[in-house]
Amino acid sequence: MLELIRTVFGKWFLLVVVALISVVFVVWGIFPSGPSGGGNAEVASVGGQPILLGDLQNAVKRELDAYREMGGDLPDAMIQSVRQQALSGLVQQKLMFLEAKRLGLAASDAEVKTEIQKLPYFLDKATKQFSPSLYRDILSRNNLTPALFEDSIREQLTNQRMVKFLEARIRITEGELEREFKVSGEQRELSFVRVTRESAIKKLSVNPADVKKLLADPSREEAIRTFYAQNNHRFNKDETVCVRHILKRAPPAAAGKPDVPPKEFLSIKPTPAGFGALAARHTDDPGTKKSQGDLGCFPKGVMDKAFEKVAFEIPTGQVSQPVRTPYGWHWIMKYKVNPALKIPLEKAREEIAGDLIRRDRVAEVREILQTEGKKIAAQWPPKDYAVEKTGLFNLVEGYIPKLGRAEEILNAAFNAKAPIQTKPQMFESQGGVVVAMVTGRKSPDMTEFQKNRSMHRDTLRLRKLRAFIPAWMEDVKGRTRVSFNEQLLKQM
Repeated sequence: MLELIRTVFGKWFLLVVVALISVVFVVWGIFPSGPSGGGNAEVASVGGQPILLGDLQNAVKRELDAYREMGGDLPDAMIQSVRQQALSGLVQQKLMFLEAKRLGLAASDAEVKTEIQKLPYFLDKATKQFSPSLYRDILSRNNLTPALFEDSIREQLTNQRMVKFLEARIRITEGELEREFKVSGEQRELSFVRVTRESAIKKLSVNPADVKKLLADPSREEAIRTFYAQNNHRFNKDETVCVRHILKRAPPAAAGKPDVPPKEFLSIKPTPAGFGALAARHTDDPGTKKSQGDLGCFPKGVMDKAFEKVAFEIPTGQVSQPVRTPYGWHWIMKYKVNPALKIPLEKAREEIAGDLIRRDRVAEVREILQTEGKKIAAQWPPKDYAVEKTGLFNLVEGYIPKLGRAEEILNAAFNAKAPIQTKPQMFESQGGVVVAMVTGRKSPDMTEFQKNRSMHRDTLRLRKLRAFIPAWMEDVKGRTRVSFNEQLLKQM
């Protein structure tokens, strides 16, 4: 069901739906830090249903953290846009809940109780049964009352039911299904290079006298502190380790019997040099099989404790002894350590001042981006940039893997007369410039269509539902009183 909601409403609505559920994960260490807080101040009201400042701050923080984990930083001007999108997602959630209640689709107390008792966080480890005391303890430690948490579960279940209600009313004819498949089955793949605004900013030289002048200006103090807070990940980082692993799933040993690695696992005998190839061949972890067991880099407090302990303790470039976790048995190979970084504000001031000066020079940044983009397009493939591939995509979805909803690039990719079909073409984007060209094509396979007709019908139904939702939401909003605390929102 969450996949359905993600498909129909996009990531903002999904983040909102699971927001309160995610709180309990903090207790178990799945997320490295707890909610960002924000209190109970009301930033908006939807039909009498409040949206709290803390909820909005958490939604914004999750999105910014996700963006930064992918290696990017949002320009200051775009952070406000992120807040607006997050608030819009929270409003949508409330509107859907109210409309579902009006239609008699609200989840009952019994359904809420059943759903909560299924959540694994509240199960007693010994009996595997729901534990009321554990339930109250977890909620208390996360500053939640049972009433608040149960309301959030009720809202989640009700909104899921509303989505199914709408989905059931979508009708599709056979002719429409075939036409849509032919359009969506026409696919393209791009090879591209992205030049980010941040990389262009770094190329600007800054006069030390200008830095000194900015630091002496009291009116820029707030900007310096804000930059430091918004880019805290840049100045303060925990130590992280980067590892590969090979997993063999195995149930816990029966009571009274030793829990030992299976022979199949022990026979792998990985070495540092051949670890990746063995992981691709033997691991039971589907998420890392294609990347040769690479889990990337992570700080303490993220992974299973036994796994984490070994990952941090083994020497770089070495393979661990077998490690047991609830998922099974692991071989672990650490290939890199990123040391902790702690730079206080006072020591970061000059660097921040330089960045603020560069960001003020918008015209120069744009000129650098344009020059670099044209250079890449003229000297393809470029020597100084890695060329990436998007993977196949179609026109109907309106989304390009790795590039997002880049409408201009998308339309050019399916325009037979566009230059991008035969040579690299430069496009401006919010975060910089993209140089891309079509390097892969795939036509619709009608044999596959007939074989998986039912699946394609479901896909089209979701697409039509997604197209219907905005107008439906506007209609619901027109019948619902929505108000915002503008003064509080301006302070964010």
